Amino acid sequence: MDKLVLNTKTKYVKNDSIKTMDFILIFPTKYNKKDMHNLKILKMFLSSYSKKFPTEKAYKKELAKHMIINLGMSTKAIGKNLFVRFDLTLPMDGIIEGYDIEDSLRFFVETIYNPLAESGHLSDELFDREKEFIRTRLKDSNRGIYGASFNRLIELIDKDEKIFTHDETSIKYLDQTTSSSAYDLYDSAVLKGKFISYVYGNFDENKVSKLIDKYLPHKEEELIIDKEYQREFVGEDDKYYEEVSKFNQTALFMVYSVEKMLESEREYFSLIANILGQSENDLVFNALRIKNNLVYSSSVSKYVYSGIMIVETHLQYKNAKDAIQLVEEVIASLRDKEYLQSCIDRLLRGIEIDLLRASDSKYFMIENIIDEDLDYRPLKQIYDAYKSMDIDDIVKFLDRIKKNTVFVMRGENDEKE
Repeated sequence: MDKLVLNTKTKYVKNDSIKTMDFILIFPTKYNKKDMHNLKILKMFLSSYSKKFPTEKAYKKELAKHMIINLGMSTKAIGKNLFVRFDLTLPMDGIIEGYDIEDSLRFFVETIYNPLAESGHLSDELFDREKEFIRTRLKDSNRGIYGASFNRLIELIDKDEKIFTHDETSIKYLDQTTSSSAYDLYDSAVLKGKFISYVYGNFDENKVSKLIDKYLPHKEEELIIDKEYQREFVGEDDKYYEEVSKFNQTALFMVYSVEKMLESEREYFSLIANILGQSENDLVFNALRIKNNLVYSSSVSKYVYSGIMIVETHLQYKNAKDAIQLVEEVIASLRDKEYLQSCIDRLLRGIEIDLLRASDSKYFMIENIIDEDLDYRPLKQIYDAYKSMDIDDIVKFLDRIKKNTVFVMRGENDEKE
């Protein structure tokens, strides 16, 4: 199994062109789908309350007092790996008369390590309120055709829930979520966990390093964790499903997959999906909508760590058969090497523009470093991979992409013609 090696030594990344500074802590741990709702509730708790400031009003007042631009928790789940991240954004030291970053950093650390909890559980009243908000959102997700049709699709293509989570299962997990289970997750991942850290922006490294030693003392070491980003998808070959829904329009999904996709093949898969669905080429939309006016909308989604590509369209039922055939023709057209190369060239030019835009963002530098550290496909790495590909290898890889499922959810008033 591949290993991810993370060093706990704080990285100081200077950017004197901006007037802010950021403290970033990332705690690596394992991801369990059963914790999906625990994580949602924890993110709310850690951005709205702390033990010292147990009401949202008091907490926000303290944020203003410390001139905190942003303080929040986020998570990134990749396969079986989970990264819990905390961000603190402050004005650069000395830009505001009388302001000192030390009190703000202390507040940040106290918020992380002293959540609004007592005797091994979060505040029950606030927890129950957030739990009901999630329950309402889950119910609402099936009220529109986009959510309802996709939720039904994943029930058909991923019966064992290797990649996706069915609505029924999600509700079951929510029922099992308690203030104690949320606290236990936070305790193991954060309170007892180890972190990697970054300081970014405009700051005095000598001063900040002393503050880190004072408020976030930690042993410098390597964290070696199992890198389990890949999640294998095993689908059924060329299945066709058709159902009638309560909606007026029809949803059509075409699912393609690569069986036992190797890590070395990931960017081939990503390249093909991006050519089919990104704006530089957008071959599917151009064929279905612009040239033939068969659909109301279309999109191409890719799950690069599982080898799944989903073409989603919304259309009149009478056009479904032609749309299916046209998508197949579009994919087959990529076997023409000269045409494929022209598509790649357009995609590369688009990424070059994206890189230029991203470089103007004050966070591009640090986010790129973090993505590299986590081995999470930074944009420049993707660009370099695409640029170095051999056209013959890409065409050969097309044979590995198989149509897995076609699912038509026909609107009840959409007549068959």
